[in-house]
Amino acid sequence: MGIFTNRKAQAEAIADDVGALLEATANIVERLKVPQERVNEMMPESEALSIFEDAVGTAAGWARLEANGQFMPYSRTFLKGLSGIIFGLKEGEGSHVVEGAEEIIRCSRQLVKRGF
Repeated sequence: MGIFTNRKAQAEAIADDVGALLEATANIVERLKVPQERVNEMMPESEALSIFEDAVGTAAGWARLEANGQFMPYSRTFLKGLSGIIFGLKEGEGSHVVEGAEEIIRCSRQLVKRGF
């Protein structure tokens, strides 16, 4: 009986981790949205740094899940998208930020279609 209780607790902990990472990832993408009238404005450095730090932390969470063999099909895609965002913010390459965010949005839509 104890082994099943332990597995259930582990499954719940993983579900909580995934939920928190999905929320953090969605928050990063949301913060990157810019109203059309402000497209040509530069993002304040403090905001870019804050998003960068959050993206690094969130990417580490997805990498940890992947390293543990949990939630692999999606963790890899979210990690790839976040890596693009991180690289783009670090190097000032807006196209990488956009591509990373689009990768995350596509993966999120697949999750919704599958009932996550």
